[in-house]
Parts: sequence; C-alpha cells; structure tokens
Amino acid sequence: MSNTTKSEANKARFMFNTGVTLKDRGFVLRIPPVHFVALDPAADGEDYTGVVLLAREEHQKGEPEDPDFAVEHMLRIKMALRLNQELEYADVLAQMFRLNRYLKGLQSKGASMGTVFCVETNGVGYGYEQALRSKLSRSTPVIGYTTIGVMNDDTAAAKKMVMPRLAGLDNLRIQIETHHLKLERDAPGTRELEGEFRAFVWRGPGRPEAMEGHNDDLVMATAGAVWAATKLVPPALKSNLFTRPKKPYYGTTMRRVH
Repeated sequence: MSNTTKSEANKARFMFNTGVTLKDRGFVLRIPPVHFVALDPAADGEDYTGVVLLAREEHQKGEPEDPDFAVEHMLRIKMALRLNQELEYADVLAQMFRLNRYLKGLQSKGASMGTVFCVETNGVGYGYEQALRSKLSRSTPVIGYTTIGVMNDDTAAAKKMVMPRLAGLDNLRIQIETHHLKLERDAPGTRELEGEFRAFVWRGPGRPEAMEGHNDDLVMATAGAVWAATKLVPPALKSNLFTRPKKPYYGTTMRRVH
C-alpha cells in the first residue's frame, strides 16, 4: 500500500480506533447525552444539504463535591445524511421536525438531556434557522452560525455566532485524533461520510475542501456539530438549557464502539 493510500485510509479509520476509553480511566456516564442536529443547507443545485446527528456524552470522574472531580465529553455520530437534491425548502423543514419529534421521544424516556439544532446560516441557511426558531418549542435551542474565512474585529464586535472554516476543521481533526469523536459502525450514512473524509484535501492556500467531483457537505456538517458541541454549548452540568434527570443514568451508550 502506498503512503498516499495509507493516509487516505487513516482519515476514515477513526470509527474503528477506540484507544484507551474514558471508562478505562475511571469516567462514568451518569446523565443522558445531549443531541446536536447540524444542518448544512445546499448552496446551489449541484450541492447537497447535509444533516448530522451527534450525541454528546458527559462522562464524570468522582463526585461533584470532590476537589479532583473531572468531566470529559465523548462525541458519537449517530447519523450523517445527504438529503435528496430535489427536496424543496418545506420538505427539508418537515424532515427536521420529524427528527425533532423522534429526539423528543428519547428525552421523554430519559434517554436524552435535550436537543440543540445547529444551522449554517450562509446563504439560504438563515431562512431555515428562522423557521426552526419559530416552530420549535423554547426547550429546543436553535443556533445559527456563519462559516467564515478568518475571524476579524468586525465579526467579533458584532458578536456573531461564527465558525472560522480552518478553526472548525482543525477542531474536528483534534477530536478525532484524541479519540473524543466516534462514528458508530451502524450509523446511517457511514459510507458516505467515510468517502467524504477520504476525498477531503487541500485545494489552494488555506482552502481544505473536497476533491474535484466529490462532496464535503457531511464533513462540514460534522464540523459544525462538533464546533457547537465543544465551543458554543456549555456542558449540561453548567448550562441552564437542560433539566437535570432525577435519577442516575446508565445508558446503552457505555457500550464499546467498534
């Protein structure tokens, strides 16, 4: 196998690399995960709308009153889908509402702390963000973020929710390399996301994107979900967005991910 082929294979092999688990280090999952739905709307007719469902687990070591109490997150990709290009605006929203009902069902069963919708608002995304804000209940936060080239003073002064493209992709890489991001083997869209990771390359100065003839919609949606989960939404223990469960949680997410 050539070095290039090995490098491409390693890009997508993070789903099988477990390393030393948080459980091995004494961390325990006591509360349900927070679910993040990232929507990266299509920019034009040749583009796809990417949707990624990510579960952020909050593993705890020790008790909150202990001086050495620690919390670490594990991010698990539950779904990565490219929506049909022929879907109209209303059809995409209908799918988001359907997904929200499913996640609300998990929450009612004690299997989720809550759901956060993350919408990339460049171009048509602003309309999706506003529609989700107006239609979803107040208990479902909607975050609109703009993907930008670099952070500047004007952006900072406007206090916009932004994800600098390179910073977002670098954050995604770090979560993968430190084994804090996993793609479950049976997750819908596994092959598509794996293919996009293999075809994601540097094209010109400071411009990582898909090779000619390939897509990067799922990679960018994943980067947005990971950015929101690690940079924008505080841990559930420190956030007023989520209601603490009355009973300790020991869910099936403790199982080994291959």
